[in-house]
Order: sequence, then structure tokens, then C-alpha cells
Amino acid sequence: MIECAICGSHVRDDVPTANIEHEGETYYFESTKCREMFENDPNNYT
Repeated sequence: MIECAICGSHVRDDVPTANIEHEGETYYFESTKCREMFENDPNNYT
């Protein structure tokens, strides 16, 4: 399990979730809302 890049909730990395690649790294999210927040301002979370 890994942490959601936005809210810190634990997310299973072996189950398809709302994830995204940014600058060669994969980020995992608890929900599509968390993913959208990251997409709107990725530099705030990296």
C-alpha cells in the first residue's frame, strides 16, 4: 500500500486507481477528485 499524493490515505498500488504519471514518476490517488487536484497544480504536490 502507498499513500495518496493528495490526502495521505492508503491506496493499493496493485489495483487500478486514479493514477497519473508526472515527470517520469507515477502518482496514486484515492479518488478522481484527488487526481484532479494534482492535475490542476502538480508542482504544489511534488
